[in-house]
Amino acid sequence: MLTPGVRVKGVVTSNVGNPIAGVRVTLGNYSRFTDDLGQFTLSPVLPGTYRLIAEKPGYEKATRDGVSIGADEASFDITLTRQVSGRIIFEKGLLDKTSFGISVVNADGSGLVKELTNSADKSPGWSPDGSKIVFQGKGQGREGGAWKIYTMNADGSGIRNISQNAENDIMPAWSPDGTMIVFVHWDILGQPAIYVMDANGGNRKKITDCAEEGAPTWSPDSDKIAFVKKTKIGEEIEFEEEA
Repeated sequence: MLTPGVRVKGVVTSNVGNPIAGVRVTLGNYSRFTDDLGQFTLSPVLPGTYRLIAEKPGYEKATRDGVSIGADEASFDITLTRQVSGRIIFEKGLLDKTSFGISVVNADGSGLVKELTNSADKSPGWSPDGSKIVFQGKGQGREGGAWKIYTMNADGSGIRNISQNAENDIMPAWSPDGTMIVFVHWDILGQPAIYVMDANGGNRKKITDCAEEGAPTWSPDSDKIAFVKKTKIGEEIEFEEEA
């Protein structure tokens, strides 16, 4: 005897059109997970009216009410949108680029926080745990003159100069393991090189020769640093292992 019901199939994709595996698709009491191609099949499904739900951690749940299943095979395309969470830190300045400050906004664009700083502060970045911010700053109550590297709490309190240096320190980036900060130091002759230091400002160490180097960033395991180096034929990306 044949089991009554029909086959319901479909595909789940992201809002940019990529298939999503591991999505739980539920139609009434019927449930399946999508395969590597984002496809699912529910069978046999009895005729009736159902609620269709597609959900996966990290995505907004998709719900469709009043789904009617009759005597014929049915097919549905479902689109999921990634959940947006966390906060974005950025520098906020005037059109003439003479004044900068650091602000924070929710990742979905809501909840603009008042400026955490209103000095000439730039290049902010989060510590890995999101509790602190590193940035370059000068002027308006700071030591003035050269750019310094500062840290502060996520709410803008506890600003601290960790450069302790007379020349310019710029472009800071916190290591993923939270222990170090990489930055660009301009010496008295105006030659930039890549340096690292402990997150509290100790143990400053030069790791490249002065050769117009900048924009340092960490590898995910904190073992290597990528940076841009200007050469006679243009700019190139190089890697340095952090010893």
